[in-house]
Amino acid sequence: MARNTSAKSNPKSDSRIANPRNPLSEPAAKEVANLVKRRTEALVAQHEAAKAGRPNAGERRAMTEALAKATKIDFDLIKRTVGKVNRDAGQRVFTSHNDASGVVFAPSIPISTLLDPNPLGILFGPSGNLPITPGRPSMPIDTSFWWSETISVPSAHGLDIEFAPDGEHFFGRISYDEDELLSFSARVIATFKLDESRIPPMPTGRMNSEPRIDLTGKITGWTGLKIFPWTMDDKWSKCWLVLNQTAFQSGLGLTKELGNRTEAMQLLNEDGNGVGKTVPMPGNIPMPALQIRPAANLPIFVTLEVRFDVQLEGASMITFSPAQNSAGSVLVEFSQWAPVPL
Repeated sequence: MARNTSAKSNPKSDSRIANPRNPLSEPAAKEVANLVKRRTEALVAQHEAAKAGRPNAGERRAMTEALAKATKIDFDLIKRTVGKVNRDAGQRVFTSHNDASGVVFAPSIPISTLLDPNPLGILFGPSGNLPITPGRPSMPIDTSFWWSETISVPSAHGLDIEFAPDGEHFFGRISYDEDELLSFSARVIATFKLDESRIPPMPTGRMNSEPRIDLTGKITGWTGLKIFPWTMDDKWSKCWLVLNQTAFQSGLGLTKELGNRTEAMQLLNEDGNGVGKTVPMPGNIPMPALQIRPAANLPIFVTLEVRFDVQLEGASMITFSPAQNSAGSVLVEFSQWAPVPL
């Protein structure tokens, strides 16, 4: 969704741009800030749990020393030599990033996250579980969810985000060569508002919220090669795309969540095969759909979150752009949408 903004983006820290013509109320702004905070805390726990489940550098060193003692082989020399070969090969992969031919887009693979209180994707409302059902066409009046603000949360490990008139750019090239797992995320959260005066009639009291986004660009991942028995340490380059839609209402000092749904797909799953893989982004795709039962006398707020989760281990690399800037990067474009009354 194109929009003009004079805000200067700082890719090394959280950034925010807002629509002065459609501002959030103070309670809604606080709820969005709390939502971002809660999910940040959950992400920290998620990455720490992932790291705790992998051997650390000391444990890997102990295994290497035991094998070296048993075989009297200089594994350090072999590892340094193979490491240089792997790094040189990885650099050649990224040098050719611009010309890499696209591979078939990874199929949707649901994964559990700590952020979704409803991992089975069931949609909840005040009267219980509400399945998505076909609805009536949107009303001829403008009942769209209007954009209010977008918050970016880049990664401290080199996956940055930059606001631009055409959308949010994810960019960066991360090279890694350590034994311990490196697990991190970068995300953008856009908030939209439907004022109570524009809520369409809902014969059943329910509506579907079915937004879509445009996701373009490509991601390249690479890992070094496992060579038995000298460099059998794990080498990972993994990436997931995680999408979330959350709807809520605020009024009379109270905030009520109307629905929350998360979906994820694995984009990269490279594991010590010594080759690079380029994955094109899927273009125009639906966000997780919600069916909600809102109060007709309060505005409805919806947050859309687009997140990339990355895991690197051993000789590995991942890139979201040809260089350390937003040119040729992965682009997320949000669009306004109208609900479907039921």
